[in-house]
Amino acid sequence: MPHAKIFFLPALDPVQPVITGEDAHHIGFSLRMRPGEQLTVCAGGVDYDCRIREITGDCVYLEVQGQAPCAAEPTVALTLYQALPKTDKLEQIVQKAVELGAARIVPVLTRRCISRPIRGSFPKSSSGSRRSPTPPPSRQDGASFRRWGAC
Repeated sequence: MPHAKIFFLPALDPVQPVITGEDAHHIGFSLRMRPGEQLTVCAGGVDYDCRIREITGDCVYLEVQGQAPCAAEPTVALTLYQALPKTDKLEQIVQKAVELGAARIVPVLTRRCISRPIRGSFPKSSSGSRRSPTPPPSRQDGASFRRWGAC
């Protein structure tokens, strides 16, 4: 049984699905796919089962035969609030958090942080405001973490 061909796109119009650019070139010239062959397009958290309708030099026109929520995408948008670690461990923490599905990572300074950013190493805000652009963490019911003793 041949392997399924899967393509990841930022978005796909299910009414008039078309693949352009490098992916279209890859489908037509590298993979040598032909009209009638099947492929899967993952776009916007949805898997589209498609059949190739037509291939031109720079476009692949598709026919959507079915769609389902992407099983590989997380069902929640997880935000990790990470205290600044010692030395250069933050890069590895970010890498592993993304691999595990974190949608957003917010570095925070806590009282017990040993690592401190060097004053002046961050760009100044043009408005002169000292407020952080990231709102403080809160629970879905509106209770702040400060109330629970987390900060």
